[in-house]
Amino acid sequence: MEIKSLEHTSIDTIFEAFCEAFKNYVIPLDFNRDLHLKRWKTAGVDFSLSYGVFDQNKLVAFVLHVPMKDVIFNFGTGVIPSHRGQHLIEKIYEKALPELKLFKTVSLEVIKGNDRAIALYERMGFKTTRELLSFQGELNICCGPSNEFHYAVKPLAYSQEMKNIRLFEPASEASSEVLMKAKENHETHELRYQNTLVAYAVYTPYNGALREMGALDPVDRHLDQLLLHMKLGDQRIRVMNIDDRSKPMIHFWMNKGLDNFVSQFEMEKKLDV
Repeated sequence: MEIKSLEHTSIDTIFEAFCEAFKNYVIPLDFNRDLHLKRWKTAGVDFSLSYGVFDQNKLVAFVLHVPMKDVIFNFGTGVIPSHRGQHLIEKIYEKALPELKLFKTVSLEVIKGNDRAIALYERMGFKTTRELLSFQGELNICCGPSNEFHYAVKPLAYSQEMKNIRLFEPASEASSEVLMKAKENHETHELRYQNTLVAYAVYTPYNGALREMGALDPVDRHLDQLLLHMKLGDQRIRVMNIDDRSKPMIHFWMNKGLDNFVSQFEMEKKLDV
């Protein structure tokens, strides 16, 4: 078997391995080729910094990376069923880590309960930094949007106003550094009362992803109004990777009838020590 960068591997070969590796994933995936390729491009997956294991020229394991300023983020790790149990991800990182020394940290997310993967990463020196909760369900927000608020949709931008009322620190894929690389794919939705920002959402229209949210007290009322203005008040939605320390955000989604369907640990390994 050979381990090498995916820089010169065709996107179809990578996508085929991705589909095979994630066929029975704990989170059911829609294997729409265009959707996944757009997601990879939007996130900034760098195939020259991504690696694969090839067995007789077949891609059987891979790690996809998104480079950030000081962090290299593991955007996706997969091993096809026939080659599991051979420590291939560990072998990929044995090769890759010396080549990633220009970054200070490697970051990844792993499903809570995937004890084998967690143990593997811990052996490699990764440490858990926080837990990320994901919710899904049908929103049930009564009443309708109030005209006492001013609602606006704007091109993606970040402001101190937003930071002041942010309810959780986004995961790597939803960070401002990643989203601004393809800012044309995202929007900022603002809700104001008497010119004061009372709620906002960073939103990706093509896949309906709520990337980041913030609100002033009363949080529930302001988020209700924001979602109603966004016409999401009676929709079935999925909200990914909410920091478990954000009690107001978690309370809000659970109070609206959404279920915590999966949780992940964010793990990091320092490369400068």
